[in-house]
Amino acid sequence: MKCEECGKDTLLLIIIPKQQADGKLITLVCLECAETSGFYCTVHDLPHLGFVDGSSACTLCIDEQVTIIGEQVGERLREAISPLPNASSLRAQLMEWAEEVGSLTQEPINICLGRAVITLAQRRKTTPKQIIQEVKKTQSINQVLPPAYQE
Repeated sequence: MKCEECGKDTLLLIIIPKQQADGKLITLVCLECAETSGFYCTVHDLPHLGFVDGSSACTLCIDEQVTIIGEQVGERLREAISPLPNASSLRAQLMEWAEEVGSLTQEPINICLGRAVITLAQRRKTTPKQIIQEVKKTQSINQVLPPAYQE
């Protein structure tokens, strides 16, 4: 089989979430192309999970960060929205999503919130702190939540 990036004939092809010019949402690539694509985690030797906006992130990297700092990040997000003028509506919007997700994942609310922030940070190749600063600046949590929960 041939790599869709470099054309090399290889026995192993890796599916990465790179959209192609013809509209295909995945690309089949050799290991070398995967590792240099930005859609592959060289720490965990796994392709990233792709998102609708074209971004991607390693699910194992997300899980590791959630285990280490997820609860604190969730608490910081809640603290960040508290002084905002629209805090009550933001809190309601956030809690509606977090309670629904928490009932599915069986994770505490702060872990769910932390996972959302950490996932976005990984997708944007930034830090959870920067995502929380953006929430404060924009006075919106829409960037953290899936489209169905955005206002």
